[in-house]
Amino acid sequence: MEIKNKFKNFLVANFGLFSFIIPLVLLSFSYFYLLAPKYAYLKEIGGLTLQSLKEAVLTKGEYLSNLKELKEVYNRLSDDEKERLKQILPKNKDITNLFIHFENLVEKNGLELGGINFTDLKSEGKIKILNIKLSLKGGNYQIFKKFLQNLEKDVKILDVNSVNFSVDGYDLSINTYYLEDSSGQ
Repeated sequence: MEIKNKFKNFLVANFGLFSFIIPLVLLSFSYFYLLAPKYAYLKEIGGLTLQSLKEAVLTKGEYLSNLKELKEVYNRLSDDEKERLKQILPKNKDITNLFIHFENLVEKNGLELGGINFTDLKSEGKIKILNIKLSLKGGNYQIFKKFLQNLEKDVKILDVNSVNFSVDGYDLSINTYYLEDSSGQ
């Protein structure tokens, strides 16, 4: 019991000293084990300087100005031009209309649609890629060449990846693009 009282008296007598030493030890520990490594890391990679922040603000400001300009240009477009832009890069893949579009394009060029297959390809960002495999029948080389020329002039963005010739016809792999539907539908 006497040891307990001596310890208590020691603590009471040195309370001022302990109230200074304990926070000092905690602050030292925090600095050396928490702040110093982070500071060294930021110093090593360059960290954020006032100059880099000013450059970032300037870059974002230019980007915002460009967006405002583009919005003004878009608002000046006629309804027909806006509709054409929607056809060039639609807001969804709309397979039904793509099927009808390719069927009309094939028939217009004197060919026969043997088959069509749509596959989503992996892509990053908001612009998505849709692969279209077309199987065409009939027609000679000149007719097929005319079909490819019309495909090139098409209002939609189309990239022909491969063309295979066979006795029965032609097989094409085509990529088209659409905007990701962000409405969740």
